[in-house]
Amino acid sequence: MQFPDSFFEDEVRDGFYVPAIIKRGWAAQMELLEDIAAICKKHHIRWFAMWGTLLGAVRHGGFIPWDDDIDIAMLRDDYNRFMSVAKQELPEGYYLPLRGNIDTSNMVAAVWNGTEFPLKGARLEKFHGYFFPQGIDIFPFDYAAPNPEDEQLQRELLSITFEIKASVGRNEDTDKLNAVITSLEEMLRITFDKNKPLEEQLDVLIEQLSSLYTAREATEVMYTPDWYSGKPFKWPASYFQNLRMLPFEGFELPVPSGYEDILRVRYGNYMERCYSGECHDYPIYRHLEKQVDNAAVDRLLYTYRISAGDIKRPDRQTAAAPEKLVEQFLLLTEKLHTQIAQAIFSENPEQAKTLLELCQQSAIQVGDLLEKKWGARLHTVALLEQYCELIWQIYEPLAQGGPLLDMSGIQMHLGALRDQISTCAGEELGRKREVVFLPWKASGWSILKPLWEAAQRDPDCTSYVIPVPYCYKNLDGGMKSIQYEGELFPDDTAITDYRSYDLQNRRPDVIIIQNPYDGHNLTTSVPPSFYATNLKQYTDKLVYVPYFTLDEIRPGNQKAFINMEHYVSMPGVAHADIVIVQSEQMRQSYIDFLVKSAGEDTKQIWEEKITCNSRIPFLKTK
Repeated sequence: MQFPDSFFEDEVRDGFYVPAIIKRGWAAQMELLEDIAAICKKHHIRWFAMWGTLLGAVRHGGFIPWDDDIDIAMLRDDYNRFMSVAKQELPEGYYLPLRGNIDTSNMVAAVWNGTEFPLKGARLEKFHGYFFPQGIDIFPFDYAAPNPEDEQLQRELLSITFEIKASVGRNEDTDKLNAVITSLEEMLRITFDKNKPLEEQLDVLIEQLSSLYTAREATEVMYTPDWYSGKPFKWPASYFQNLRMLPFEGFELPVPSGYEDILRVRYGNYMERCYSGECHDYPIYRHLEKQVDNAAVDRLLYTYRISAGDIKRPDRQTAAAPEKLVEQFLLLTEKLHTQIAQAIFSENPEQAKTLLELCQQSAIQVGDLLEKKWGARLHTVALLEQYCELIWQIYEPLAQGGPLLDMSGIQMHLGALRDQISTCAGEELGRKREVVFLPWKASGWSILKPLWEAAQRDPDCTSYVIPVPYCYKNLDGGMKSIQYEGELFPDDTAITDYRSYDLQNRRPDVIIIQNPYDGHNLTTSVPPSFYATNLKQYTDKLVYVPYFTLDEIRPGNQKAFINMEHYVSMPGVAHADIVIVQSEQMRQSYIDFLVKSAGEDTKQIWEEKITCNSRIPFLKTK
């Protein structure tokens, strides 16, 4: 099956964060389903989507965002035919457990694409980089008894059989158990083979008792375990004899024609979103992680672990901003001018030349950095060029061994020009703070736009919007196609090309990012130069703002809390000075998760770092 690269990206669906590993699992499930469907088509076996998969098709047009498996069902005769041919027809390496049952009390068959973990080579490629084994549940549906008397008898027989099965292997009265078994044999006119495992024979009997009736005599269909447990889940047989096709993740799935009634009986108001799940832990691969060491799983999932070093701010003493270099230049030259005058007065031309060279090198360095950041239009840059020319005029006679210079004139000219540089730099550089926005998804710009508009309105601020390119990853982690969405931004947003802005030299006061992953994402990556771990070296304040909004994570929404590891426990959050989230409640969710992940001793760090839209201090650098 073919999926676009974008399908495998982390995504927010209906307010729920779906990580890349789950998206790959979805694709693997679809691939496995295609193989099952091919067998069914070959042998004229009817199947249909049920339970969460049916609900997902109707409500979401695909998977329920907080679900990660596919459920299908077959009427009993189709189910039996599938089970009779599946082992011979399934591709090599697939696994169908004994009798197909992963849980005989639920009578659910499961087809697995393998048992080894992790998947590798061609199998990994076929299943779209999802390295955990995948299984699809197949539920057999039976025809219901045609009248209350038959229904009661069927329930009693199943009850006895389930009771015997539950008692096998327990330290109970053997004579009593044997008496019950004998009574069941007499009632049904059967004989259990004492040379074969009793539990397996009971499983066969449970299926036979569940499928006592056929389409000729029944008008309703049921899933026997639900019916047996007292749930009112019986529907007209016509729902399952006439199927419809519904869209599902860009493909189509067969569903019962009465799907609306089925969902209403099963879920009530089925269009109302509910984050709770059934039947298995979420995510489904979690139990498989325990089969290998943590380091191996971390490599496969690109897991990031927050460290104390990542939270710590870098030492910027060796990487001062150009404006600060002007201050350092003025302080340095004030001392050097006096020393130059003393050297010349003492008739020490070599020392004077050395000091003059220091002045010139400092002026050139500051001028170059200012020009890179602010452009050649700055009058401060022109004055620094004049300063270098004056230094040369003093230096050249000394180098030629000429007569002593007029020291009073030298100090006067150097001092006057230095004062001009100081005044001009104060006017040109002191009035603006530079804020750089680094979105990567055009779809996330609506979240940053209010911050950008605030920067635009601030007369003391100059802002730049620099969309960051990104790449999709190959299965081996290598980069492939480059994506750039700069042309997708609104026309009223002035875009600066990322290749024309030198972050390292211009050192903006504030950098605002939206990509938190650095290299820790299964599907995409921005260039390393835009990783948070690198960007924080080039600014006084690194701010992270998520490119998405979510439904609030309320108590009990365990699935949403689990998935926070894929976007909260990330480098962008750890390395940022400020993290701006959507609400006070989300702020608390971030703090709770990070404290759980990084340790109780980090709580104060997160409480100071994480804020929400109602209290944005990002324009201030002091």
